[in-house]
Amino acid sequence: MIESMCAEMGRRVRERREMIGYTREKFAEKLDISVTFAADIELGKKGMSLDTLIKICELFSVSADYIIWGKGEHTENNISELLSGLDKNEIGYAEDIIISYVKAVSEVKLKNRFEKHTEK
Repeated sequence: MIESMCAEMGRRVRERREMIGYTREKFAEKLDISVTFAADIELGKKGMSLDTLIKICELFSVSADYIIWGKGEHTENNISELLSGLDKNEIGYAEDIIISYVKAVSEVKLKNRFEKHTEK
């Protein structure tokens, strides 16, 4: 049971690390642990201390419940944390995508309001 729990915790840690674009080396550096230990955590070979768990939760803006049990994924929606692993060009692309998305959503909302208003 403990081994499968460590494997699941490690999987969630790795998925989150990859999602924000951190290399394993950058992840280990941020946590002040060795790259080997970071790999062992992600592969479920080793558990982690409470201190390391807290650092991981803070780094990824997730709850301990998410890391341990897979529940309650985000403690907050932190776009800047997601973008922190990107270089300057990639951030520019991400900004363009977000701007396009916000414009599209705004246009749809405006269209829906107009259609709703003209139906009356």
